[in-house]
Amino acid sequence: MERNRGGRPRHPDVLTPAEWRVLGALREGGTNAEIAGRLGLSLDTVKTHISNMLAKLELRDRRALAAWRPEERRGGLRAVFAVLTALAAIARPVAWVGIGTVAAAGVAVAVVAVVVAVAVLLVGVPGDGEPSAGVRAPLASSEATSTPAPASTVAATATRTPTATATPPPAATPRPTAAVAPGACTQATLGVDPASEAGLAADCATLLASKDTLRGTATLDWSADTAMESWDGVSIEGTPSRVTGLNMEGRMLAGSIPAGLGSLAALKTLDLTGNQLTGAIPPELGDLRALTHVYLAGNALTGCVPRALRAVASNDLATLDLERCALPSVTLSYDTYDTTGAVATAGSYAFLTESEDGAMTAVTTYEGLRDGTTTALLIHKSDADDASRSDLYDDVETGDLFEWKQADDCFVRYKVTEVKADPAGTVPQKALSVAWMTFAYTGCSGAISASDDVLMTWGAMPNLGGASLRVPVIHGVFAIAPEDWDGESLYESVRSNSFSTPATTSDIAVARKMDFWREPTIPDNWTFHKAVAGLDDEGPGGVIHGYCATWMAQDRAIPLRDGTSYQHSQRGVVICAESTRWRYGEQEAYWGRGAHETRVIAGRPARLMFSPPGPEHLPGFPTRVEVFDPETDVTYTIMAEDFSLRSNPEAVVEMARSLFADGGAR
Repeated sequence: MERNRGGRPRHPDVLTPAEWRVLGALREGGTNAEIAGRLGLSLDTVKTHISNMLAKLELRDRRALAAWRPEERRGGLRAVFAVLTALAAIARPVAWVGIGTVAAAGVAVAVVAVVVAVAVLLVGVPGDGEPSAGVRAPLASSEATSTPAPASTVAATATRTPTATATPPPAATPRPTAAVAPGACTQATLGVDPASEAGLAADCATLLASKDTLRGTATLDWSADTAMESWDGVSIEGTPSRVTGLNMEGRMLAGSIPAGLGSLAALKTLDLTGNQLTGAIPPELGDLRALTHVYLAGNALTGCVPRALRAVASNDLATLDLERCALPSVTLSYDTYDTTGAVATAGSYAFLTESEDGAMTAVTTYEGLRDGTTTALLIHKSDADDASRSDLYDDVETGDLFEWKQADDCFVRYKVTEVKADPAGTVPQKALSVAWMTFAYTGCSGAISASDDVLMTWGAMPNLGGASLRVPVIHGVFAIAPEDWDGESLYESVRSNSFSTPATTSDIAVARKMDFWREPTIPDNWTFHKAVAGLDDEGPGGVIHGYCATWMAQDRAIPLRDGTSYQHSQRGVVICAESTRWRYGEQEAYWGRGAHETRVIAGRPARLMFSPPGPEHLPGFPTRVEVFDPETDVTYTIMAEDFSLRSNPEAVVEMARSLFADGGAR
């Protein structure tokens, strides 16, 4: 049985998903070259999309294009599609009666003729009743001007704009998702006996229950009173029959993605591109084991991308500018360190190193776990309680973090650098390449005990630092010590012996050519001020191999006692990049009103300095984030100057994260 209305439908909203993406970027402001850089497209591609949109929508210039909203032309197009649907409904019974091939063709021609006539009337006659002009004014060059960014209040949180392109409508009162029993879908709805097609009846109930959540303020014709085979975008295939496709591209859906769609066990294609959906991608979609195609671009989705979806054969998830979802946080117990490296029993594991002859052997000292000797982990997929953890280990990916912990002052956090194929044989093992990221500076030393219990924690882990820190830690190139630490200096500073040629510019195009340049996402009404290469007159000071760049916040009116005010120009943020193996000495994790904490930003070790909330909080404290990039040996320092940004440390962290997102490196 096949009742497939699938495939990618034509775009009822005029624009293709790619054009929606460019339109969204155009509304953010910038020249074609800047839009191309943000979207990772060529300049010619952006020009072509803008020219095509101007022609399709009959707009004069890019300003009009940025202001255009789909509702301006939907009325006429909906009428065309309504006529087409009605005529198709008339033509189907005629063809079924058996009028013959020639007669059926005649009906089809008649349908097309009527639709064309209606379309001509709708498009050719403007709303005021006057005929449209036969000759229009020439379209302005798509590169002639840059679209100004919309004015807005200074935002404290600087987050990267998603690649969503359709502008969300005003927030509507959310509709509760009502449970719909399979019995609501009758034989008239399904086209078959529900008793013989229980799976299809369940799919029908799922879609009806999901309808309001998905559509938001849009129209969606899913109803138990109409035949399911005629529902918008729904494909039904197979024996027994199941819903195998939801092809909802460009249907003005303005809700969110319902978690219930994860129960459509036979779903192969989920296409929601070019709508106005908001909210997170439900993790339940990862349960769709039959899914082979998933397309979600052109919406305003937030959060993270479920791991299972990124494994779907055909997807556009990389265009969403969303991080991957972290592993669920779980702590496992292991009780045997196998110095032979065999790892043959439940609860056993071994850290490995490559010997001179290329053989992998077990690391035997605690020092070897944290000094770079360790390059791999071989671990049994069952823990010390003989509970299988295969589901967890099979989801581990490159970039994941985990912690090995024997005591509060004896732990190492590692980053997975490669997921290797499971070793051959009947023993369930996981093999990973790893590199240390964080460890306790004092504590365990000497030969590794083979029988001590340890904890393996995967997924989200707490940041280290502040008043709660009890032992000094090394985090990448950063060192953080407790407030009462009186031991030796943990590291010394080792700076680069090469230097950038001193230069100063207020032209961001010139600044982007500086060594190690990365650009943050900043509030719309901030402006680039200047960049200084070679000579660091904005940061710690000195001659460096790198640069410091300044962005200015919006001018503020400062009131005076006499009732007047003056405009104060406030620096928003200063970002410096320096080529070093930067080793900070004694940096206390907590002192006075300030604290140091570890962070992991875009897979890189980072340190946050801020004034914690509480009675000792100091709003003007100099919040800053330092991120070390191991690939280039460059330390990036983000120093918040704007007062609203200083009081929001996580906003500074997000700004630092944006340096390493797509488009951060120019």
